[in-house]
Amino acid sequence: MQTPDLGSGWNPRLKSALERLIAEYRVEPSDFDPPDAPVAVFDFDNTTVFGDFGEQVFRHQVDRLVFGMTPEHFAKRMPDNPRGITHVAEKFGGAAINDLAADIADAYAVLHGAYEGLGGGSSLEETRRLPEYPEFRAKFNLLFDALIETPGIGKIYAYPWSIQIFAGMTRRRLHELSHSVWEHELRAPIGVIDLESPANLKSRSGVQRTRVLSGIRVVDETARLYRALRAAGFHVYIVTASFQEIITPLAYEFEHPYFVGRDRVCGTRLMPAEHIDNGPPVDDAAEATPVAGPDDEWTFTDELDTRHGYAVTYGPGKVQVIDSVIGRAPVLVAGDSDTDFEMLVEYPETRVRLLIDRGSRGSVMDDLFARADKGEDSYYRQTRDEKKGTFLP
Repeated sequence: MQTPDLGSGWNPRLKSALERLIAEYRVEPSDFDPPDAPVAVFDFDNTTVFGDFGEQVFRHQVDRLVFGMTPEHFAKRMPDNPRGITHVAEKFGGAAINDLAADIADAYAVLHGAYEGLGGGSSLEETRRLPEYPEFRAKFNLLFDALIETPGIGKIYAYPWSIQIFAGMTRRRLHELSHSVWEHELRAPIGVIDLESPANLKSRSGVQRTRVLSGIRVVDETARLYRALRAAGFHVYIVTASFQEIITPLAYEFEHPYFVGRDRVCGTRLMPAEHIDNGPPVDDAAEATPVAGPDDEWTFTDELDTRHGYAVTYGPGKVQVIDSVIGRAPVLVAGDSDTDFEMLVEYPETRVRLLIDRGSRGSVMDDLFARADKGEDSYYRQTRDEKKGTFLP
């Protein structure tokens, strides 16, 4: 039996463990795709790929003014002292959250009335010349990052909130946005972009400055691992905190490096406006028959879809979705952050817990890295080059 070529960037101990896992659990061709096939579960952002694709879609949504909400609806979606916190962390300027939210909503109303892609008659290029455009772009990006990192708020609030901003958009538009962002960010340099709101525009929070990351990369080793696992008969799933509809279009194209099939992506969901009941979460929403119109024209609301016990795919919610959708313990789990911690440690049956080390410290992942460094069974740490987006052996 030929050993799969998993690439050269792996930690040698981890690579050996992956080769053993594939050899031990390989499914014979005659039994290919059985219902009890071995399961591998991957986080997507900063695990499967280098960079946070979900966040990049948000950045591009803001940059290109890709929204489906009226100004009134948008204003209602802005945070109001979330979880009782009134100001963002000092590292983000310490502004009052409600002031930032009001400035963003005011700028959106002007841009909505101007841009032909929303409610106006001006091109995107013309709309970008308005002072409200840099105001909107800088403060919206700052608010998103600040909500993630402000103590007492965090990802558990910020991630679902950012997904609810997709309200009013159709599946087709979301999939087009996803493909466009993917192609753009593969070519974009890995680095940072500086943003600043204008000083000549009266606002509640004043001038604000922030920096956002750019660049997504296909990691050769994880792409090879995906292919090797599929070839060995594994059921490969993506379980991501990102909006399911922006990851799914990448995963159901066979030629894509991370093809898994459209029914094997589990992300946070929004309720369709038609309130179509897709059945239990094991049934793929993309395959359900809509009440009216083709499924790619479904319009999403801002209501999180937790029907049939489906959870928001963050932290413990990832475990809940693995149990309800997949229904059996994964033998391989890969993740990089505290949003993945629970699924990384939950299952005694997991033989390889693949821990992507992005070089940051001070999270619950530190304990798992320490266990890997001690050589504890099933825990493996994989480092990477943060400037190049590649693995380091």
